[in-house]
Amino acid sequence: MNRDTKGLCFSHMLRGFILVASVLLLTAFIPHEPKNRIRHYGIREGLSQGVVNSITQDEQSLMWFATEDGLNRFDGYSFKVFKYDPDNARGLADNFIQSIFKDSQGDFWVSSRKGLHRFDQLKEQFTLYKHSLPAGAAGNGNDVSFIAEGGARNLWVAWYGAGFASFNTTTHTFTPYTDKTLSGLTSTQTLTLLEDKFGLLWVGTQNGGLDVFQVSKGAVLKKHESLSDKKLLPSHTVRCFAEDQAGNLWIGTANGLVLYKRQENTFYTFNGAQFGIAGKSIFTLLADSHENLWIGVQGGGLYALDLRQLGSRNLDDVIFKRIQNLDTYNISKRTILSLYEDKNKNLWVGTFGDGVYMMSGLPEKFVKFQRKQYNDESLSYVQYYGMCYDADGNLWLGTDGDGIYRVRSTGETTGHYKADGRPGSLKDNAVLSAFRDHHNNLWFGTYSQGLFRYDKQHDRFEHYRYLGDPALTGAHDVRVIFEDVQHTLWVGTNRGGLCRVDETRRGYSQVPGAMGVLRDGDIRAIAEDSTGGLWLGCYGDGVHYRAAGAARSQRYFYSSDTVDQLKSNVVFALRFDRKDMLWIGTGGGGLSVYNPGRKALRRFSDKRGLANNTVYAILADHADNLWLSTNKGISKYDPTAEKFINYDVNDGLQEGQFNPGAALYNELAGYMCFGGTMAYNLFYPDQVEQDIMKPRVMISGFQLFNKPVEVNARNGSDFVLRQVISRTPAIALTHDQSVFTFDFVGINYSYPEKNVYAYKLEGLDRDWNYVGAQRSATYRYVAPGDYVFKVKASNQEDAWSDEYAHIAVTILPPFWRTPLAYSLYMVVGGGLCFAIVTVRKKQATLRKRLKIEKAQRKRERRLVQEKLTFFTEISHEFRTPLTLMIGPLEEMVVREGSYTPNGRKLKMVYRNAHKLLSLINKLLDYRKIESGNIVLHVTEDDLVAFVEEICITFQELAVRKNIAFRFHADLPSLPAWFDKEKMEMVITNIISNSFKYIGNGNEISVSLHRQASEKWPQGKVLIKVKDNGIGIPRKQLGSVFDWFYRGDRFMPMSSGIGLALAKKLVNLHRGEIYVESTEGSGSTFSVKFLLGKDHFKPNEIVADAGENKFLLQPDPAPVPSSSLLLEEAVNDTTGRKGQRCLLIVEDDEDIRTFLREYFEKDYHVLEAVEGREGLTLAAEHHIDLVISDIMMPGMNGIDFCRELKNNIRTSHIPVVLLTAKTSLTHHKEGIEIGGDAYITKPFSPEMLTLTINNLLQSRETLKRFYRNLFATQTPVTALSASQSPDEKFLHAIYEMLLTNLDHKDFNVNELCEALNMSRSLLYKKVKLLTGLSPVEYLRSLRMQEAAKLLKSKKYKVFEVVYMVGFSDLKYFRQCFVKEFGYSPSDFLKNAGEMG
Repeated sequence: MNRDTKGLCFSHMLRGFILVASVLLLTAFIPHEPKNRIRHYGIREGLSQGVVNSITQDEQSLMWFATEDGLNRFDGYSFKVFKYDPDNARGLADNFIQSIFKDSQGDFWVSSRKGLHRFDQLKEQFTLYKHSLPAGAAGNGNDVSFIAEGGARNLWVAWYGAGFASFNTTTHTFTPYTDKTLSGLTSTQTLTLLEDKFGLLWVGTQNGGLDVFQVSKGAVLKKHESLSDKKLLPSHTVRCFAEDQAGNLWIGTANGLVLYKRQENTFYTFNGAQFGIAGKSIFTLLADSHENLWIGVQGGGLYALDLRQLGSRNLDDVIFKRIQNLDTYNISKRTILSLYEDKNKNLWVGTFGDGVYMMSGLPEKFVKFQRKQYNDESLSYVQYYGMCYDADGNLWLGTDGDGIYRVRSTGETTGHYKADGRPGSLKDNAVLSAFRDHHNNLWFGTYSQGLFRYDKQHDRFEHYRYLGDPALTGAHDVRVIFEDVQHTLWVGTNRGGLCRVDETRRGYSQVPGAMGVLRDGDIRAIAEDSTGGLWLGCYGDGVHYRAAGAARSQRYFYSSDTVDQLKSNVVFALRFDRKDMLWIGTGGGGLSVYNPGRKALRRFSDKRGLANNTVYAILADHADNLWLSTNKGISKYDPTAEKFINYDVNDGLQEGQFNPGAALYNELAGYMCFGGTMAYNLFYPDQVEQDIMKPRVMISGFQLFNKPVEVNARNGSDFVLRQVISRTPAIALTHDQSVFTFDFVGINYSYPEKNVYAYKLEGLDRDWNYVGAQRSATYRYVAPGDYVFKVKASNQEDAWSDEYAHIAVTILPPFWRTPLAYSLYMVVGGGLCFAIVTVRKKQATLRKRLKIEKAQRKRERRLVQEKLTFFTEISHEFRTPLTLMIGPLEEMVVREGSYTPNGRKLKMVYRNAHKLLSLINKLLDYRKIESGNIVLHVTEDDLVAFVEEICITFQELAVRKNIAFRFHADLPSLPAWFDKEKMEMVITNIISNSFKYIGNGNEISVSLHRQASEKWPQGKVLIKVKDNGIGIPRKQLGSVFDWFYRGDRFMPMSSGIGLALAKKLVNLHRGEIYVESTEGSGSTFSVKFLLGKDHFKPNEIVADAGENKFLLQPDPAPVPSSSLLLEEAVNDTTGRKGQRCLLIVEDDEDIRTFLREYFEKDYHVLEAVEGREGLTLAAEHHIDLVISDIMMPGMNGIDFCRELKNNIRTSHIPVVLLTAKTSLTHHKEGIEIGGDAYITKPFSPEMLTLTINNLLQSRETLKRFYRNLFATQTPVTALSASQSPDEKFLHAIYEMLLTNLDHKDFNVNELCEALNMSRSLLYKKVKLLTGLSPVEYLRSLRMQEAAKLLKSKKYKVFEVVYMVGFSDLKYFRQCFVKEFGYSPSDFLKNAGEMG
């Protein structure tokens, strides 16, 4: 070796020494940096197999792993495995995957032992491309070992045993290169390929070393001999290549690492002893974006080389860093098969048998130091409590049970102190508090042995004992140590209060006279304000304040009458910030801050962003940010932004909870330390930055009814997913597929557990649904329509981007909600509307008719009421003449005797006069009942005898009608309380009703029974009246007791008012009346009421009536019952049958009385005082003629006559005007307004009678005229204004008939509807005008029209029958004969003879 060489070697050695020394010197002052986060994925996590041969990442940032048992896709949460399936022609051909590759076009290529696959990422299908071997060639020519891309966008495919090939990705053809087709190819066992930036193709083989070829446009041109020299490499097995940013090529061989420096055109092998990789078998190489070279070694783990060293050092001096551990995973002896750097700078390490590791591109924010303990073969972790640091920068860490550790900031332990019993050692291994004073003395508080001070000079501990009250044993438990501005050292104890350290006595005790918590409180935190006062945080007693020199403290924030109070009385931490704000950490009550100047308290809880409501320690950094240890990690609070940032185990924190007071801040070194139950964490607040990352989000899955839907699989439904859901822009579902789920994922491999998501379904959700870490969204029974599902992701709850993944969702309506269906609905709806309109019209017509009928019924009821009122008033007038009649009759009966014929007659007259008086009284009682003014007069009597005597009065009527009438009682007598008069009316009405409606029946029975009752001890009595008559229709049973109910007008059944009166009277007796009947079989009326008198009111009970029970003795002659009398009175609206009705309208009572008495023998007379009353009566009654005065109050006679003649209802009534005015003018006026006669007063009754007879006779003549008004052959002319209203009315009927002449169904109801008249009014009008009923009049008109048609001789008889609305020839002939007196055929003969 010459001098120059020696000098050069010495120079190199000197530079190396200086470099190493510099590195060691710098590292002594460089703070310990956090490690990158490591995650491991193996078979347990879902990887199909532990041998990971190749790794890549697709366009969606999903990771792909090639294993010996299938292809794996990973999204940060779960794996999806693709394997060989013999039933799937578009699946993998083999499970052994050696290489996966994504080309520059994004296409995905997968190797196999049976050829090259192209993976369709849209449909998740594989296409296999095979190479055809020449005839006679041996071996497997399709065992693909490696895939790379060329500069011409072709693929270089390595075949193990068959050379390599260039694959055209457009034509899908191979251009193979073997030792026979390519000169210079040393081996066909190709392991790896690389086309560099300079157009050189590097080929690594199993046993032929390195071959380098020049290529162009995807074709091999020639071999580069100088670079292919086998002597340049330490091994003939070349496994891998890597090209760095400088263009240098790194070659991994079976015997070490080789560097080809392109600028120098030299090869260098790292085989020196100083290199840890010397002689190692290199399996994989990766030059990352940070200018690091990662080296995977067989059985030797992972190495890293900082490529920046190549610019400043000789190759002999470069340092390879061995990665022995990835977090807690030791990989120093693992075989590293594959390396890959993803888009987020994460490093993926594939191993042989141990799965894959991910080294995050983001370092963990916190360094964790964990110390394991093994006790009795069980594993535990040291728990850290009291902490401080010394002047040398060492950390002193108190533990719970393991003494004190002295460590460097790097975690290296430099000392361990325990209570081992030696002099100067600790007395207790539970060290719960620590503190460094202004003299740099270290103080430690223990659980049971008080206070210790560390003597650095002698490396021993000096014990400071408790000097106070021995009874306060808790004073030996020191929880906090504090030094105030006066350098007084204070000790907070567990139920020993606040103590002051006495250096001279080597102990501590309470201040003299201490009281309250200062004497025996559990003090966990101490802070000093600017005035020198101490704030004490107590366990269970909240916050207290001790003024300087005071022996007593004042409690704060506890009053129940103010909102400024703590939510927990357990206080673990107190700290003043630079603004003199007191921060309070509580157990379960969150964080509070107190402003002493404003005396205001403000609280923070987990609802406002705090990680947890238990705060164990509070530290403040130089930027005034607060760092809080809790049960769920560490919270950082920024007072300026008023925002919490939370960190947990995923950021590198220890897994357990943090401990009270276990915290320190080394402001000089810039780090903080927090202790917990499983480790302690050290970090630099300035280096802990919030990594607001917005992960790329993708829709990863789709489910129908909670069943995953795979691509091109029906999954038991009609829905088919044609391509992967993440690349599907829109899907369409049927209405019965409206329960669906979208799975989604945010690509964040470093911290996937920090991902939070928000989604919404536009068209349904109004706003985003923020769901935290939930990675699916389910929607149930969504209505048909168009929607868009959107999802976004973030790693912070309050930091969201505007980017989102989305997919359009269309839920098709069922057939019945399609446009075609709606068209059908419109057609059907139109038809329904038409039908509804038609029905509504008919209903309107029916309602109109019903309204008319109701109005008519109302008028009839009012008429009945008025008649009843009239009869009642008349009955009052009857009582006086009856009294005058009864008195003389009684005297005559006594004088004449009872045995002479005249006496018997007088007695009969006397008895019937009394009967008439009784009926009048009953009629008055009816009015009283209706008005509610009647009162019972109840007496006790024999009910059996009472009913039997009533039955006797009906015996003669029963004999005359040949009816078996019987009475039966269970008991011979039955005392009962009742009103005899009222009860007689009840029973008489019921029996009379049975006689009246017996029909063809022949039996009526009356029975009386006594019934027992649990509620009424005296029992009840039941009276039944049973007949076998016509019965009552079922539909009328519920109405027979209603007032004025008359049943079916076409049936003989009618209840009138008699039964209603009976029901009223029975109800007054607190009884009940009911009927049971079967139509055609008879009826049974039952009356039931209580025995005794307790149910009657006191004013209803009267004394006994005496022995004379019946003043009026019944006559054996048949006497109509009161009910019959009442019904006849009600039904008789026109007087005696056949009489005509005369209306007298006169204000003079004498004249009105005279006229009434004069005409009442021959007419039924109605009276009115003035014109309006007369109009009312004329409208309500069938009036045949009106006699009216002219001079009357109210409406005079002239106006009355005018209204009468102009009203279609009354225009037909003749009017005789009586007046004292005799002038011709008045006479003319009376005639002009329609008066038929004008008679002046005084008048002759005979003359008035003749005038009336003439007018009535003229009316009869007019009726005949009206009946034959349309009988002539002359056509009916149009109506003229001179015609009377009656003629116009008849013309309207005639024209209506002509319109419907051939309609046999045209009847009176349709005529009423057409004329807008009620049936009763039409009947009244037609009857009075023509003397015929409407039915008869219509039939007469049809016959007249038939006669006209027959007389025309144009039609046969049977034709005329149908032309006039008849369908039965026989009935037509009968009607024709009735109308004209001869048959139609005779009518034709007569017409022919006359013609």
